[in-house]
Amino acid sequence: MGSQIRLFWELFILDRVLSVELSLAPLIQDDDCIETRIDTPWPEEMDEYDTRPLESICGSATLRNFFWQQGLSNEGFASRALLAKAVAVYSACARTSLHWGMRSPATPPSASYITSSAPVPSGTNSPQPDVNSSAGQTNDTEGSAARFTFLETTLARLGSALMPTHQLSAALPDTERRHHILLHTILHTAAIQLHFRLAQAGVRESLEKCVRAARAGAALVRCLNEVDVQYLDFWVGVRFSLLPSHVSLNR
Repeated sequence: MGSQIRLFWELFILDRVLSVELSLAPLIQDDDCIETRIDTPWPEEMDEYDTRPLESICGSATLRNFFWQQGLSNEGFASRALLAKAVAVYSACARTSLHWGMRSPATPPSASYITSSAPVPSGTNSPQPDVNSSAGQTNDTEGSAARFTFLETTLARLGSALMPTHQLSAALPDTERRHHILLHTILHTAAIQLHFRLAQAGVRESLEKCVRAARAGAALVRCLNEVDVQYLDFWVGVRFSLLPSHVSLNR
């Protein structure tokens, strides 16, 4: 059972990453339909499955609940689970940004929606924007802007669950340090994905957030050494290569 769960999430990660890089819709669907909803529980370390009863290994709307709770989850803190969450948010940010890119630059979301103090939908009576569907789009400007703040909150909360970058020293075990560098890189580039098109359209708040995320991502290079590079996931290099162009946006 544990091997099957971990395999599913490895395929999910690959699917979401490639869908963004190739500008295609994800192949693994996740929606309200019971046939296509992701109910697979978050992956655990393999030794965890040896000590847990089989009937306790279950999930229900795993990914949708994660987004509904805006990153405030009480489960899924194993290394591959955090990676799956980060990639899911990265993919959602890319799809949301693409939707705004299809709109006229004259109609970006108002500044109140893309600042850190923007209101976030909450409460059982407030519909949450569907950031996780494969379409990830609505024709409603306010709904799309709400999705922006929804994703920003999710990014911030997921980032708070990670080890702070100033603690990623050489004293950490190499595997753990590399993993957290990977996660931070994904979240910083997710923020860039979310705001880059609006930054290009001249939205000052988005420009500042792109530059801030790019600088934070570039600073992660200090946590790497020559040996680390060959162990990082294949697409991290592509993400790092994009950071200088985003830093230059404010020049």
